[in-house]
Amino acid sequence: MAKAKKIGPARSKSDMNNYYNNYIACFDLDFSWKEKQVKRVIAYWNSGYHIAEIARKVDRIVDEVALLIIDLARKEKIEPRQGAVFGNRSL
Repeated sequence: MAKAKKIGPARSKSDMNNYYNNYIACFDLDFSWKEKQVKRVIAYWNSGYHIAEIARKVDRIVDEVALLIIDLARKEKIEPRQGAVFGNRSL
């Protein structure tokens, strides 16, 4: 699978290691989303797309989409679906 283009500011390893001398999980990822992007992810989810295909369609890293999906599910903005993150559409 091709690596998705990163969105947001580039962060170096020294940035991650020196940030208050703490370990920050996923510091290199961008978890901020525009409302329009969130609506697209919800629509793709409801249409049964695989998480990797959703990530490709919104030009984000799969891990970023996965965390958004977890957040949306916790807030009951999306429903569980057949196939879970794998969806029910063929790639």
